Amino acid sequence: MAKGHIQKKQENIRPVHLLEQILWLGAYVLASVFVTLNILVSQYIPSQFTALAKGEMPAILETIREGRFLPQFQPLFSEVKGLMKDYDKDIFSQDRDRRNSITSLEILLEQYPESRDLLVALATLYEKEEDMARAQEYLMRARMLDPEAGKDSEK
Repeated sequence: MAKGHIQKKQENIRPVHLLEQILWLGAYVLASVFVTLNILVSQYIPSQFTALAKGEMPAILETIREGRFLPQFQPLFSEVKGLMKDYDKDIFSQDRDRRNSITSLEILLEQYPESRDLLVALATLYEKEEDMARAQEYLMRARMLDPEAGKDSEK
């Protein structure tokens, strides 16, 4: 009778043991998938992020230059600008260069009002300045001279 009783206990334990093994196997598979995905995804971290993490100044300046237009960055921009005042020239150099180019091209346009290329260049620069009204105005003037004007830059 004792032998039969022990045998029943072993039968009752066996499904619990099997369930436990299945759970462990599932946890192992899940952990393996997680680790594999983590390794694969980590291979695709942009070099910009790595350069930022290392504190490389060109990457920091580029991030500030590009990020300053994002709404999430606006509350921080004045603080960051204060910390980076020595680098103001670098942060705003593209804006300054673009405005200087616009000024120069507008002076040239006064001399050559029928220059399709000047009009397209001004339309492109104003688009980068996010002055869409002026960009459209110059593009329309260029297309009056050449209907294909500016089609290359739209692609």
